[in-house]
Amino acid sequence: MSQSSRYARVSDDDGEDVGMMTEKTTGRTLNCSEPGQSKKTPVWKYVAAAAACVALLVPAVGYTTSVMLERRVTAAVQEALANQPAQQQNTTVPVVPSMMGDDDDKDSSKLAQTDEDVKSGTVVPYAGETYEYRDCGSNADEARANGCEYDVMMQEWTPPECIDWALSEKFLEAGNWTWYADANAEKTYNATEIALGNHNVVYVDQSYHRHHCIFTWERLVRAMRTQRPLIEKLVDYDHVLHCRMNTLKTFEEGAEPVRGVVAPTAFTACASYDVWMKRLPQNKHSSIDRLLKL
Repeated sequence: MSQSSRYARVSDDDGEDVGMMTEKTTGRTLNCSEPGQSKKTPVWKYVAAAAACVALLVPAVGYTTSVMLERRVTAAVQEALANQPAQQQNTTVPVVPSMMGDDDDKDSSKLAQTDEDVKSGTVVPYAGETYEYRDCGSNADEARANGCEYDVMMQEWTPPECIDWALSEKFLEAGNWTWYADANAEKTYNATEIALGNHNVVYVDQSYHRHHCIFTWERLVRAMRTQRPLIEKLVDYDHVLHCRMNTLKTFEEGAEPVRGVVAPTAFTACASYDVWMKRLPQNKHSSIDRLLKL
């Protein structure tokens, strides 16, 4: 075999081999590109995949949104609370009238109810007091022993929790009345003597008597507005009729003021309204009967 023939053979072999490889490769390429032999993915698989993705994304997005919203709301609330002005706690301690009856305790009991309390309807509490029925005895010594004090405007020894000092002093200062020791108005008591309450009876003029009645009505309203206990005369219907007669009484023009009106020293009791309802004083005139006749 000549060299050229050898090369030709080799060339032919190589060409044959190349041709075979090309044919096989081309055959594979043709097999992938022929329409009759390609495999298409069904549409429902794409739809199912998309639905699965949406099903996974919706909860994730919802959870993320809720977390962000919750954080924003929490931050807004905290900011609002931080900017809110702090409220000062009321540390005022209500004045508690003492039951001992000495001078210091008497001064403190005078502050127990003020005009501002009445205007606002403030309830003035008394520590340890249940407002049960409590009287002052039948004489000055018993009254002092029971812790009672003398109320000049009422002419009565009274438990201190039932005394409206602010109102009483206002009437006494405005009236500046004279207190007589006898019916003829020849001897008088000064303010200090009358405040001791050692007398059995005092004589006054008609002006004091009318002011005393108006005082009791105002005192009743003040006590009800502040839920304070009441003395007996404030629930006594006979006293109302007595005051109505005296306040409506007319006097002739130029007549001398009436003196010698008897005001005996009394010893009253004190209780809350609900207690009085169970033991109202026995009156000569019934408030119910008179109302029915009107």
